[in-house]
Amino acid sequence: HKICCDANVHYSDEYTIGDFRYFIDYHGSTYINNGVELHKPLAHISAYTGNAETVTMPSYIDGIEVSFLNFTFQDNETMIHATFPEELYYIPDGMCYGCTNLQSVSISFNDGIIPHAVFYECESLTDVPLSSAIRHINSWAFGKCKSLTHVTIPGYQDWNNPGVTTIGDYAFYDCSSLETVSIPDSLKEIGYAPFGCCESLKTIKISTNHPILKKIDGVLFSKDGKRLIWYPADSTQSEYSIPHGVKKIEDGVFYSRNNLVSVVIPNSVTSIDDFAFKYCNNLKSISIPESVTNIGKAAFEGCESLTEIKIPNSVTSIGEWAFNWCFNAEKIIIPNSIKSISNYAFQDCDKVVSVTIPNRVTSIGEG
Repeated sequence: HKICCDANVHYSDEYTIGDFRYFIDYHGSTYINNGVELHKPLAHISAYTGNAETVTMPSYIDGIEVSFLNFTFQDNETMIHATFPEELYYIPDGMCYGCTNLQSVSISFNDGIIPHAVFYECESLTDVPLSSAIRHINSWAFGKCKSLTHVTIPGYQDWNNPGVTTIGDYAFYDCSSLETVSIPDSLKEIGYAPFGCCESLKTIKISTNHPILKKIDGVLFSKDGKRLIWYPADSTQSEYSIPHGVKKIEDGVFYSRNNLVSVVIPNSVTSIDDFAFKYCNNLKSISIPESVTNIGKAAFEGCESLTEIKIPNSVTSIGEWAFNWCFNAEKIIIPNSIKSISNYAFQDCDKVVSVTIPNRVTSIGEG
């Protein structure tokens, strides 16, 4: 391809080479030479149309450096092994999103960033490429990677490799086979529900003097005690009292913790978020304080041992499927504070004899 000299033209038409579709971005990257701003073109691969099990990405097309667009390989179901160019600097968001059969990937995150949802729903991925150069793991990066079992997040090695400093929201959410995670002292920020719905996660390793995290009786909290981040999957405790000071119960924190029979929630908690106690099959008693204003989606779904559902007078909304499949609930008390009841909130509560709906309710969903 000829390099376009018209400063007003930024992009070429789309071309095809082998199984890749691409176009030329004539202003791809900018650099300074002798005080003059110049542009280096890039060949943006926009789609992969093949069905090979092993895919090796090109480094250059017609002498032009390659880059990739967001979600380039989204929902590819044939790719099992992928190799990306070592010199590739920028990895876009969601590049391998939904590649359900991808088992291994050779990739260098040269900018130190694992992008948003880059391996989301890569259900067959067994290993995560976390080199010492990684500094940021963005939101949903490994969400629903259901074959991951062990993750060691790199820490400080030297000035050039300072270790991971941020873990984004839902970074390892619903990694159902994940058993152990090691978090280094280099971490400065951890996002919302990073390990939510990780039903097999037995161990999270941190140092005793971790700068932003702490453990109380094996349960992981933020250093200030306001966030309950993870509850161990192999805990044998049947009763648990959440420490006072916790502000909200985040997504999936107690997901499928089947040893729990009784949980006491302190009056510092204002929200029970989505999936918080989903599939706690043996949970018989839950004390919800008057401080709670929100009960999220599927918060108690599948808690089939609950016999009474008493919602405090502070709650104004009940999320979808909040108490779905609470098969043995016989009594449901809905307070006057409730304004909306979402879809399927009490679906399949088969033993309930009667429910009184307050006059203030203005919206009732399906089911």
